[in-house]
Amino acid sequence: MPKYKTHLFAGFITFAFLKQFSRIIQIPPNPFTAHETVILLFFCLFGSLFPDIDTKSKIQKIFYIFFFLAIFVLLINKNWLLLGISSLIAMTPLLVNHRGIFHRLWFITSIAIATGILFANFHNQYQHIVLYSVLFFSAGAFSHIALDYGVIRFIKRKILK
Repeated sequence: MPKYKTHLFAGFITFAFLKQFSRIIQIPPNPFTAHETVILLFFCLFGSLFPDIDTKSKIQKIFYIFFFLAIFVLLINKNWLLLGISSLIAMTPLLVNHRGIFHRLWFITSIAIATGILFANFHNQYQHIVLYSVLFFSAGAFSHIALDYGVIRFIKRKILK
């Protein structure tokens, strides 16, 4: 089973491929700024680790640090609705089996799209980067799943033999 460094490397390769592909087909019409490129790299790398959020891993530690800070801020601001929703989300990885729902392409894509829609509604001026962030996150997560289900073994056995 690949470790987090392998998943990060695959996420970086996926990022480089998508970045080059977007340049070839000229989407967006203007190239990404340096700031946007860093954001997209972050989302692709985050996506490449995300499916392992349901097991003791680097991404689970990052996830819980983020949620601890978010819950702390929501407590201070007395935003009880978001606090409740955040608490439910934070408990989800503890309640599911490894390689369960977090390793399903439909679930990862749905989460990315739903989050992207919510963020884009609040920040209209960033809609294009939100769309690309969803794409890069999903592609990074797909690279993780491909590695977990044996792409490396397939290449070693069938192609390099």
